Amino acid sequence: MIDTLKIFDELSAELQPGAAKKIAAIIGAMYEELLNTVTKTEFNELKEIVRDLSEAQKELVQAQKKTEVRLDQLTRQVEELVKATEARLDKLTGQVEDLVEAQKNTEVRLEQLTGQVEELAEAQKRTESRVEELAEAQKRTEVRVEELAAAQNRTEKALLKLTKEHAETRKQLGGLSNTVGYTLENE
Repeated sequence: MIDTLKIFDELSAELQPGAAKKIAAIIGAMYEELLNTVTKTEFNELKEIVRDLSEAQKELVQAQKKTEVRLDQLTRQVEELVKATEARLDKLTGQVEDLVEAQKNTEVRLEQLTGQVEELAEAQKRTESRVEELAEAQKRTEVRVEELAAAQNRTEKALLKLTKEHAETRKQLGGLSNTVGYTLENE
């Protein structure tokens, strides 16, 4: 804590009491202002926070890109599955027709072909189940992408706020520097 009374006593030895009182009050106010300024350590901590936020944003962007790549891969796989399923269905249709024709020929052939049709139906069910699973996975991926976009928006807002606060701090520090400079120059 600065002793403005001691400063006043020392100044009043050389100056008029009114001027000494005014100068002591100004020095006391400047001291209070300096106590309220941002220290280098605090400023470096703020820079570190901004750097960490920037890194986090980069990681989010990379994760979003990876998600988009994976989504594209899943989309291609679903399209391939659909094509394969259609081809398989076409093939199954032909086989069913063959089975009907073979049924007319022999009962033994009918049992064999019926077994094959049942296997194909099970394969179709498994394929449909897998398509449903892929659709659910795609929905979860879309939700995650939305969450990542929201997190990125929050990060950008926080970074913008910190940038504004940093600019305000620099502005106030510049004003304080000018005030101290003018005061010292007046002295």
